[in-house]
Amino acid sequence: MKRLWLTGMAACLVLVAGCGDRLLLEQTRMLLVLGLDTAVDDRLLVYTTYPVFTPEAKEKYNISADKAVSLRHSRQRLDAMSTGTIAAGKLQNVLISKRLLQKQNIFPDLDVLFRDPKNDINARMIVVDGPLKDVIYANMKDKGRIGIVIRDIVDSAHRNGSTVLVRLEQFHRQMLDDRITPSMTEIKAQNNELIVTGTALLKKNGLYATSLNRQESSLLLLLTREMAGPIPLTIRLPSAQTKAKKERSTVSFDIQDVQYDIKTGYEREQFVFEIGMKRDHYRTFICSGYGAERQSA
Repeated sequence: MKRLWLTGMAACLVLVAGCGDRLLLEQTRMLLVLGLDTAVDDRLLVYTTYPVFTPEAKEKYNISADKAVSLRHSRQRLDAMSTGTIAAGKLQNVLISKRLLQKQNIFPDLDVLFRDPKNDINARMIVVDGPLKDVIYANMKDKGRIGIVIRDIVDSAHRNGSTVLVRLEQFHRQMLDDRITPSMTEIKAQNNELIVTGTALLKKNGLYATSLNRQESSLLLLLTREMAGPIPLTIRLPSAQTKAKKERSTVSFDIQDVQYDIKTGYEREQFVFEIGMKRDHYRTFICSGYGAERQSA
């Protein structure tokens, strides 16, 4: 009887503790997008977006912008302006402007995201070609909340083989591993639409190096074995082979399975790797004239 009484008391105490630690959704600001750009005075221009759950609010999400010397400093200023507790555990996207990457290594500034255990390290790393505000303030009323729209666009482009998909945790590993070239998805805002343009590559010092277009990004996915689906490739053939006009002499492949043959060597005091790729299964679309012929191999 005494043991049963103690068990009941322990259960009551657990329930009471859980109720006292509750967090009201209306008083929480779940950070979905974190954007970093460079200001005129070389300080960080930090953008944040989070959904609004207050019934009285007319807007579905809120956008804040602030100048700060670091992300930690910006967090303190945003907390002072927020009407609720800011929670970064649902962070979906980290946007970094290309002009900021051309000036400084942003990796040390992201250290606060790695050290706080409450932060989500699965956020997508994205480079913005152009002013960051054009993406943050893009009109997405017909698509949904900006954070979810960016996430879905990047994921869809990766499945279609148009860009890489690098999360915050993977970016941390890329920056610390000398064998890997850091890469991120690259997007831009055009005519109030968000477009994935390809992949941005960084130097080991964290500065912007160059960009790959969508087809070059497909080749990168093949090389790194990060295919999320069939990889589309389009090349132009000599007109003599297709008996068509130059602008119509193209062939497109959907590569689905690849066998890799890797050979290693050592030349001129450097390691040399030869990577051969054989297509196990692909679909070919040969375009000529005004029609298209489909072939399979």
